[in-house]
Amino acid sequence: MKYLILVLGVLCSTSSLATLSQKIFESRYYDLLNIYIRAKSNSNGIYKYVDGREVNPETRFKTQAERDCLMWKAAKNYATYVLENFDRYEIAVKDNMPLFEKTTKQEWNTGLKDINRKLHDPRNKCY
Repeated sequence: MKYLILVLGVLCSTSSLATLSQKIFESRYYDLLNIYIRAKSNSNGIYKYVDGREVNPETRFKTQAERDCLMWKAAKNYATYVLENFDRYEIAVKDNMPLFEKTTKQEWNTGLKDINRKLHDPRNKCY
């Protein structure tokens, strides 16, 4: 009887830990997605200051380049996290969690390669 209780206790603990681990993954996923979305929104072009004056082309180019680098770094963190936890990502997709699209691991890898190419392109100066 003690053995049966022990086995049931271990099984319950294991499934509870798996559920908790999945929730932690989903929470971190949403955090990284939020950071990426904000970086992407902030990367939109700037052409005028708040007071209406035009931004000179040199400043505009430099600011845009910095914003693009921040966006690519956020995208890299997001994609890397998904790829490192792809089994949990698939569980969330299967559970129809919001903002989890059915995307293959190959598609995530392709996207990450593209992001890394942009980050390491010397013309972008994302160091």
